Amino acid sequence: MTKNSPTFLATTALSEFWDTSQSLLFLGEWCTPHHTQDIWQSLNAQKLSRLALEDSQSFSAYSYTLEVYQKLLPQLAEWLNHIHGVHYSLRYWKIIIGPFLLWYIQVVYDRFLHLKAAYTQYPEIKTIGLSSDSYLTPMDTFEFYLLATESDAWNLQLFTQIMEFSFVSPESYRDVSWENEIKQRLKMQNQQPIYKKMTKIKINMLRFFSYFRAKKAIGMYFCGLSNKNIFRLWALSNFRVFPIVQMSHKPPQKKHKLDLGGREKIMDFSIEDDFSRLILNTLKINLPLNFVENYREEAVYSEKCFPYRANMVVGAGWNPDDRFKFWGAKMAEHGAKIVDIQHGGGYGTHGYSAREFLERDNCDAFISWGWKNGHDVIPLPSISACEKYRIHAKKRRKENDLILWVANEVPRYLLSIENSLHVYSGKKSYTDLQARFARKLLPSVFEKVTMRVRPFSKHVYQIKKELPTLNVYQPNDKDCFFEQLTKAKIMVSDNLQTTFLYSLAFGIPTLLFGENELDQINQEFRHYFEGLSKVGIYHDSPESAADMLNKVMTNPLDWWQSAHVQAARQTFCHHFVRITPDWLRDWANRLVTT
Repeated sequence: MTKNSPTFLATTALSEFWDTSQSLLFLGEWCTPHHTQDIWQSLNAQKLSRLALEDSQSFSAYSYTLEVYQKLLPQLAEWLNHIHGVHYSLRYWKIIIGPFLLWYIQVVYDRFLHLKAAYTQYPEIKTIGLSSDSYLTPMDTFEFYLLATESDAWNLQLFTQIMEFSFVSPESYRDVSWENEIKQRLKMQNQQPIYKKMTKIKINMLRFFSYFRAKKAIGMYFCGLSNKNIFRLWALSNFRVFPIVQMSHKPPQKKHKLDLGGREKIMDFSIEDDFSRLILNTLKINLPLNFVENYREEAVYSEKCFPYRANMVVGAGWNPDDRFKFWGAKMAEHGAKIVDIQHGGGYGTHGYSAREFLERDNCDAFISWGWKNGHDVIPLPSISACEKYRIHAKKRRKENDLILWVANEVPRYLLSIENSLHVYSGKKSYTDLQARFARKLLPSVFEKVTMRVRPFSKHVYQIKKELPTLNVYQPNDKDCFFEQLTKAKIMVSDNLQTTFLYSLAFGIPTLLFGENELDQINQEFRHYFEGLSKVGIYHDSPESAADMLNKVMTNPLDWWQSAHVQAARQTFCHHFVRITPDWLRDWANRLVTT
């Protein structure tokens, strides 16, 4: 790419929305994915300088978007009560629409800041927008999540809407077909659980049980317990804890036509600041159909799928699951306690996190994997770690030479504001960090490395471009991470996700690296990471981690099994991925007294 003063703004990777006869300004890394390098590399183009961009991941950005969320949520709840003729509490609507609303505000703010930087530098720049006839409204929170993080067409829609309201309207417009997005939508709509006859009988027994003991029943959803341990927990809790299993029913016919007249009334909210008005203006199209046109059908369908009654609802991963949120919110209206469970790694360590805020703000209590921060947090052993440890830890093979490098999948577009260890502003910076680590390794060490990516990773092409000789393993969705982990001589992680915690908990020699990121850790828990740093587990640069791997690879157990390393590991695991021998009893005792 060359660097003449740009006259055309490319906001998308869809090249049909570029005017290649002009000098281009690419708005972000998402515009230039590696697999289309042959298209854009020779163009007269440059990328928007990060120096010109306000940090959409900063604490001030987080605080501002949270302020907007807390201002808009009550008015949106009141409006939804009005249009649906119901009188639910603010908490009911917060459980149902809160995750979408905060994510949406943060998505719009990130895209707004990019456009602001571009128009500040080049106020006369032109662009091509998406025709309003092509606009697509998400069906629900989960589809919004997918569109916002990966869809070029939907992000182009959002950029177009922001430009028209806050900057300069595009010079011209074009349509898109939404072929991939519609295929994805149809696939999601057709996904229904299929049960054998005996399983259906068991589910109906659970339903009867929940009604019979409704005043004392504790329902657990998506918690990772094996069938054997579900029964044991039921018995240990004096038959109060039961699993919530979604029943299989034909979904209702979905409406796709917007009630534009009703949605237009969103603009009547008593909001004066320009950014909040931008949010409302774009919500007229982008507010999911689940909350407006399809609300009544979805509420009825949710009760059919979850025909239970409970005095306490315990679950993990609520945020994108509208069907479960509809039912959980209804239970909360009837007085049930809502308890959320930590869902993966990174919790408790954030300086600030939209994900963690939403999960903790929407519940009466939050169960962590060992850490405690605030009166609402209940530290308990990690169910998933305890379950997996029981199955896999004894399979450890110490004679192998495999260096297992577990990579994360970075979304192409930002969804939420996080100040957690290893949040990258785009795929390029993440790949650069990985490349620096790999290039510092000795050839004899590098050849033993296998990078494991996610089953459906879109990151592989870029890795292969940067590191063509690296062995990259992309499993299918049935391949077990734990089988590979127990074969590893040492595990390397470039992200503080669940896999890093499992490796530490299982006692696998483990390295974690980032870049100058200790300051991003929640100050209350920073000393745990400093403890890992002192013994060589955590490294604040990829080069330092590579040097450590080069040093210990011949016999990592000499380093790993030393008393000071194990003391640091065990202290960290006790607070962030706790495993105890009698963990089911710990859970039963705590749930019945919450």
